[in-house]
Amino acid sequence: MSTPNENDKKDALEVAKQKLSEISGRPFDVDKILAANRAKEERQRKVAKTAQAKIEQTIKAARERRHIVRENELESENENIQEAKLRAAAKQKAQARGEDRSGKA
Repeated sequence: MSTPNENDKKDALEVAKQKLSEISGRPFDVDKILAANRAKEERQRKVAKTAQAKIEQTIKAARERRHIVRENELESENENIQEAKLRAAAKQKAQARGEDRSGKA
């Protein structure tokens, strides 16, 4: 007949055997989990790299557009300045002719 103390020992032995079998199965599971995590991190790095490239491309395109707009503004400003100079020169000529005519008469 077994005593309660012996039953506890047998139960403890069974529990220990079960834990040992669980632990012996873990290295494969751990390797599998680590591989899955590495693959996930690699995918995240690729996504981040792609997103960074798109951001840089967008920034480059915006910078080019800004330069084109600024260039157009400067060209327009230069044209306005040239027109103003031509008008001022024409006005001076007209005034000079008017003074010459008034001085001759």
